[in-house]
Amino acid sequence: MGNARTRLAALITPMLPADFRANVKPYTVRAIGTLSAPTVFIDYTRITHDGMPQGAMLDGFDIALVSPLTDFAKAEDYLDPAVREFVRAIDPAPDLAWSETNKRELSEYLAWVVTVSFPTASHQE
Repeated sequence: MGNARTRLAALITPMLPADFRANVKPYTVRAIGTLSAPTVFIDYTRITHDGMPQGAMLDGFDIALVSPLTDFAKAEDYLDPAVREFVRAIDPAPDLAWSETNKRELSEYLAWVVTVSFPTASHQE
């Protein structure tokens, strides 16, 4: 049980690169603040019903892997392999589908944002 963000956080945490696992924030990336460690933000962005049975929905999220480095060249060197490791880890997951990932500047930090969808049935709410 629990809300969709906390369920997704629990699902993805073991799939994240080790450096990111201690700082998983199940809320939007719009309020970053100052980072001292690699951090993951989970932004709940959409709910759809396409292709889902009655009583179920497909929750959509943007998962941002954010580097605490403000030197973007160093941040890219750090983040690029981390996002590839994460996408490879979630790819075979039966209840999680990723559709794309994009690099973004968030505040003074650099991030890779992975778009995922996650099915939820009414008994999970």
